[in-house]
Amino acid sequence: MPLACPREEAMLVLVLGYMLRFWMLPYLKNMLTRRNTGGPTPGVQGGITSAMPAGSWLGAILSGFLSDIFGRKKAIMIGCIIWCIGSAIIAASQNIPMLVVGRIINGFCVGIESAQVPVYISEIAPPSKRGRLVGLQQWAITWGILILY
Repeated sequence: MPLACPREEAMLVLVLGYMLRFWMLPYLKNMLTRRNTGGPTPGVQGGITSAMPAGSWLGAILSGFLSDIFGRKKAIMIGCIIWCIGSAIIAASQNIPMLVVGRIINGFCVGIESAQVPVYISEIAPPSKRGRLVGLQQWAITWGILILY
């Protein structure tokens, strides 16, 4: 389908050329020459990766106390707010310890949410749809994990 005018086509070619030159070529060059980019060692990568499940473990343990104090709805909202803080830390991370701290915070929120959201859904759903809605929530999580990989 042709674009409306030749100027739009020229701009599209210009933008795509810019993206290819300045965004993709450095990555492609590193992939083709297989240079060591100085990334973390496998042990450090494992530590970064395991930071989120560690935080999730702690969040799942403490979520009951949190919901007893604030209630389920507010506990879920608190988890969402803390998730935003952890995501900001991860996005602004300047070094590996900052990244690990952000992942621990996000994992803490995953633990809170994974323990509280199914119970909250079952509390507010009508009895005839309760199992279906909790199952749908788990199905959506599974699809998200599949898309992630």
